[in-house]
Amino acid sequence: MDLRTDDTWMGSLKHSRTFTGKPLTQWTNSIYFTRVDHLMDNLLREPRMMDAATPVITQNWGFRSEGEWKFAQGKLFAGVDFKEESADGIRTRTITAGPMAGKVFQDNLWQDSQIRKTGLFANYLIPVGGTVISASGRLEVNQAVSNNPAEEFAQLHSEAKSTQLNPGISIGAQRDLGRAFSLGLWAASVRRSGSLLERYINYLAVGVDPWELVGDPQIKPETNNELDLVLGYSREKISLELTLFGSYMTDYITSVKTELKPRLASSPGVRQYLNVDEAMKTGFELNFKQQLSTQLSQTLGVAYTYGKDLILDAPLPEIAPLDLRYGVRGQFFQGKLQSGINLRHVLTQERISEAFGEGKTPGFTLLDLDASFPIGKMLLIKGGVQNILSETYYEHLTRPIGTNKTLMYAPGRNYFLMVSFKFP
Repeated sequence: MDLRTDDTWMGSLKHSRTFTGKPLTQWTNSIYFTRVDHLMDNLLREPRMMDAATPVITQNWGFRSEGEWKFAQGKLFAGVDFKEESADGIRTRTITAGPMAGKVFQDNLWQDSQIRKTGLFANYLIPVGGTVISASGRLEVNQAVSNNPAEEFAQLHSEAKSTQLNPGISIGAQRDLGRAFSLGLWAASVRRSGSLLERYINYLAVGVDPWELVGDPQIKPETNNELDLVLGYSREKISLELTLFGSYMTDYITSVKTELKPRLASSPGVRQYLNVDEAMKTGFELNFKQQLSTQLSQTLGVAYTYGKDLILDAPLPEIAPLDLRYGVRGQFFQGKLQSGINLRHVLTQERISEAFGEGKTPGFTLLDLDASFPIGKMLLIKGGVQNILSETYYEHLTRPIGTNKTLMYAPGRNYFLMVSFKFP
C-alpha cells in the first residue's frame, strides 16, 4: 500500500534551572507530544482485485524531570519520566472483481491499543584513581491495554491487558592507558516489554515486509544481559575504536511463521510474535579515521553480528551480514570545495532463519561520489552519483513482495543535485 495523506502535529516544551552553592546544580523539565493521522491505500496499484484503504492515528506524549548533583568525588543524574503511546486504525477492503465483487470487509488492525511507561532512573559517575566508574539503574512500570480488541484476535488471546515491571542495571569503567590508548568495560542487564507492534498488531504487513503480523498482548518481557569491551586509540592524525560485544538473552521477542490465514491474497502468510527462551548475539564494530594530509582524510568502518537461537540451535532472524565501508574525503580551494568517494561492501548472508521465512541474500559492492561548493555566504550547491557501478542488489532486511516473493531491489545508478539556501 502507498501513503496517500499525512497530517502530523508535534510539539515540545523544555525548562532548565541552574543552582549555585549547593550539590544540586541543575533541574530540567520537558514535555512533548506527537500526533500522526495518515491514510494508506492501493488505488495506484494495477492490476488489483480489491480497493483497500487504511486510515491510522498514532499518538504519543510524555514528560521527563531530572536533576544533576555534583559532589566532591562524583556526579549524579536522577529523575522520573513518563510516556504514553497509542494507535488505532481500521482497514476497509472492497472486493472489485470475482465472485465476491461488491463485498466490503473491515479489519481492526491496531485495536485502539495503548502502552504507558512510568520510570525512575539514576546514573552515578565517580573517578577512582585514573578510572571513571559509571553505575546506572532504571525501574519501569509498563501498562498495556487494547480498548477495542478484534474478535479474531480475542480468539487467539483472551486477555488483552497486562502490567509488567522492568528493572535495568548497568555498570562500566573507562581508563586511559598511556597517552594514546583507552579501555572501557561495560556490563548491563536490561528488561524490556513488547511494543505496540509486538503486542497488538492484527493481521497487518508493516514496512516492506509482505508477511502479515499478529501480536501477543501477554508476551513476556525480553531480558538482555550484555558485556561490551571498548578499546580506543587516538593520536594527532589517527583515531581508532574497536567494540566487542556479547549478549545472552532470555525470552527474546521475535516472530515465526504460522498456519494462520492472511487477510490479503498478496501476503505469503502470517507471522506471530512469541518469546524464544534463550538466544545470544555477539559481534564487533570497528571505526578508523586518519588525516592523510591537510586536504585529504580517510575513514573505515566494519560491523558484524552473529545471532543464534539457543533452543533450536538455529540462526536468529533479521541479522544483517558483515558490512564494510571505506571513504576518502577532500577539501580544496581553502576548504570551499568538499568532495568524497565512498565504497561499501556487504558479504552474502547465508545464516538465515527458516522459522522466520528468510532467504539467503547475495553480497554487493557500492561506489558513491559527491561534491559540494558554496556560492557566497548563503547558497550551497551539492551533487553526486550514487551506485556508480549500477549494482543490482537488495538489502538482507528488505523482504520480497507478494505471494510469488518478488525481490525488492534497491535503486541503480542515481544522479542528484541539491541547492540549499541559508537565511542570514
